[in-house]
Amino acid sequence: MKKRIVFALLLIMFLAACQSSVQTTATTSETVTVQETTGEEVFKVQEKILHTRISRVPNLDPAKKIDMEDRWILNHLYTGLITYNQDGVLQEGIAKLPKISDDGKTVRFTIKTDAVWNNGDPLTAEDFKRGLMRLFEEDGQWNKIQFIEGVEEYATMVDLKNWTEEDRNKFLQDTGKENYEKSLAEAKEKLGFKIEGNQLIFQLNHPLPNVLEQFSDPAFYPCHESMLNSAFKLNENYISNGIFEGDSSMENEIILKKCHQDADSLLHKISFQIIQDDAQALASYESENLDVLIQPLSYAINEHLNQQSPDLQIEQDLGVAFLRINMDKDLLKNKTLRRALAFSIPHKSLWKNFCYDAQAPATALIPYGFKTKEGVDFREQGNFLWDSEEDSVESLNIFNKALEEEQQTAKNIQLNLLIESNHQMSEIAKYILQQWKKILGIDVTLLEVDPNKKMQLESIGAFDLSLDFLYADYTNPLSILETLRVNHKKNYGHYYNEDFEKTIAPVYFMKQDEAWSTMHEAEQILMSDMPIIPLYFTARSSFVKPHITGIIYTALSYPLFFNTSLGQ
Repeated sequence: MKKRIVFALLLIMFLAACQSSVQTTATTSETVTVQETTGEEVFKVQEKILHTRISRVPNLDPAKKIDMEDRWILNHLYTGLITYNQDGVLQEGIAKLPKISDDGKTVRFTIKTDAVWNNGDPLTAEDFKRGLMRLFEEDGQWNKIQFIEGVEEYATMVDLKNWTEEDRNKFLQDTGKENYEKSLAEAKEKLGFKIEGNQLIFQLNHPLPNVLEQFSDPAFYPCHESMLNSAFKLNENYISNGIFEGDSSMENEIILKKCHQDADSLLHKISFQIIQDDAQALASYESENLDVLIQPLSYAINEHLNQQSPDLQIEQDLGVAFLRINMDKDLLKNKTLRRALAFSIPHKSLWKNFCYDAQAPATALIPYGFKTKEGVDFREQGNFLWDSEEDSVESLNIFNKALEEEQQTAKNIQLNLLIESNHQMSEIAKYILQQWKKILGIDVTLLEVDPNKKMQLESIGAFDLSLDFLYADYTNPLSILETLRVNHKKNYGHYYNEDFEKTIAPVYFMKQDEAWSTMHEAEQILMSDMPIIPLYFTARSSFVKPHITGIIYTALSYPLFFNTSLGQ
C-alpha cells in the first residue's frame, strides 16, 4: 500500500511527558536523528502514521455541541474519569472506579495521585470541575449532565440572557438585579458536584442506568486552567491529557501525535484528513491514501459485501435513522396525518435499496443491541410495532381521513424535508418523497444543507420534517427514549405527551425487569402517537486496510486507535 510515510527519530522510551527534552544532531529530507539529553543510544525509526477521514473541521471543545466525529477525535485527545480498554470495555481512567451509594444517587470518584496533563502539570479534581462549569457557558451542553442535582435550576438562571425580552424584564423587575445575583449564587452553591481533597463527588437526581457509560461522555473531560478563554484550536497551545495530543491543524488535515513514544511504538500519529465529499473520500481510500474510512458510501458497502472483502468491518451500533416531525407546525399536530406519512414509506424496500449496512428496517424506535444482564435483547423481547409494507396499502385511506379532519386537499399540503447534504441521505430522502407523491399525491420540498446549517435550522424549529439519527449515549433503551421527553435538548420537534412523560419518569428508579417492561409501554405510546418516523436501525461500517490491527470497537464510538498497529 502506498503510504505517506516520513522517517523521523521519535522521543525516547518511557517519557514522563510528550515535551521531554531532546537535542537534534543530524537531519536529512528522510530521516531525523535525535539524541536523548541523558546520553542514551541514538536510534532511528520509521514514523508510522494512520490516515483516516473526517467530513469537516471538527469542534474540539468538549463543552460545546459535538457530533460523532468530534467525539471521535476528543476520545483520543482526552482521558476522562472512565476510559476503554483494548476489548472496548470501560475501565478506570484518570480516576479509580467510583463508589456508589446504596440508593444510587451519590457517585464518588477518586482522582489518581499520578494524574498529569500532557504538558506535565498535575491534573486534579478541580480540573474536572472546571470542565463541568464550562458546560453552562454560551452554547454549552449542560443537558449532558442534567441528571446531576441542581443543574437544570442553575442553567435556567444562567440562561437569562436567552429568555424573551418580555420574560427577562419581568423577571428582573419582580426579583431585582441584586436578588437575581444572589439567587444565581445560591443556585451555583446547590450544584450537585463538589470536591473533597482528591475526590469528585456527584449527587444525582435519580439512580443512573449504566453509570460508567454516562460518566465517560466528553462532557466530563477535564479542562486545563489555561484553556478557559481558549478557542480550542490545536495550533493555539491546546492542552489535553489523552493518549494522543495535538500535533498540527491545517485547512484540510488534523494531526494527532501519540504521547510517550518510543522505538517500539506501533503507531506514532493519526492524520484526520478533512474530505467533505463522500465520493472523494471513497476514491481516496481506493487509491491507498487512507487506511481507515468510516461510514463509506452505501453502494460501496454493497460491493464489498458481494465481494466478501476483508476490508469491510460492520460493527454493532445503537442507533436509528428517522424522520423528525416538528410538532409546532399546525398541520403536523394532526396525528392521523403523521401516521399516514409513516405508513406510506415502504421501509423494507427503502432498507433493501439504499441501506446496505443497516441492521434492519425499523418499524419500532428502539434498535437491536440493548441487552439485559442475561443477554435478552430489548428489541427481540418486544414486537415490531407495525408492518409498514402492509400498512402502506392502507395509508391513502388514513391520509384521506386526515384531509377530512383538516378540511384540506392534497394539493394544499405544503411540507418540507430538511436533510444533511450527502449522497446517501439525498438518495433516501428522494425515495421517500417519491413514495409520498406516488401514494398520497403530495409534493414535499427537499432542503439540502451542510451539517452546521441543518443543526442551526433544527434548533430554531425552521423545518417541517428532518432526516436525522438518534444514537445512544449509554447502552440502555432509556438513552433513546428520553430524547423525546419535553425538556430534553435533542427534542427539536418539541414533542410533548403527558402519558409518555408519566410512563418514562419512574424508569430511572426501577430495577431492570420492571424498567424494561415500562420502557416497552413508553415505546408503544410513541409509536401510536408518531412524533417521529423510524426508518432503519443503523450499523457502524468502515473500510480498514488489512495491515491495520489493534483497533478498539465500541457501541458508543467510532473506532479507537489507542493501541493500533500499522503492521509492515
